[in-house]
Amino acid sequence: MTVATPRSRPKVTPPPPMPRDRRGRSFRAMVPLTLVPASVATTPTKALSEWLYTGVCKDHGVGCATCDLCWEDTLQYHFLIENQRNRNRMWLGSDCITHFGILARDESGVVLGTRESARKVRRDKRKMRDDLRTRHVHEALDRLAAADPGFDAELYKREMGRLGGFRPDHARDLMARFERYGVEVAPSMIRVTLRHKRDREALAALSRADLRAIWRCLSASQRHGMPPA
Repeated sequence: MTVATPRSRPKVTPPPPMPRDRRGRSFRAMVPLTLVPASVATTPTKALSEWLYTGVCKDHGVGCATCDLCWEDTLQYHFLIENQRNRNRMWLGSDCITHFGILARDESGVVLGTRESARKVRRDKRKMRDDLRTRHVHEALDRLAAADPGFDAELYKREMGRLGGFRPDHARDLMARFERYGVEVAPSMIRVTLRHKRDREALAALSRADLRAIWRCLSASQRHGMPPA
């Protein structure tokens, strides 16, 4: 007698767990508690479809803000969404906007698709980070110019604006001047640019001491393959 063997079932990858806020509630469980009462529709799916990201965002400088949807209270960046039926507004974190697929408008007012809306949120967040870095570095350069009359802050500001950062030898000179004159600056804000071959060669030619001075200014990919400072 032949015994039939059961067919092997294809392996099914389980869906990733729902993100949770610090109180242990899943994001999806928060929608009926926070977003639905502010909507016209009474079901989560229909309520979510009423909201659009307005393009208005805010950088609080530190993680002190609260998401009106999930109640996460350590946000640095806020994004404003508006209900298109009753004009109610809520401030959300970027994770909630992208997780729930809240759509955005482009500059001409056309509603974007899900992917394009997520890209817009990421672009806006990246711009806020870049603006914060620019303000931080410009203020440090101004303080350095006040302490060192021979230092040309505007020259370095123009380089930062043109390249998005500083050449390796210029970053080394800056960090040395900041230390000499006691000007506090976060090294991670002093971005090193390696766009051109001469910049990569300049980085490779730095002495061990000079490399140590700018080590915390380098990104992880820029440090890769280099001897630890």
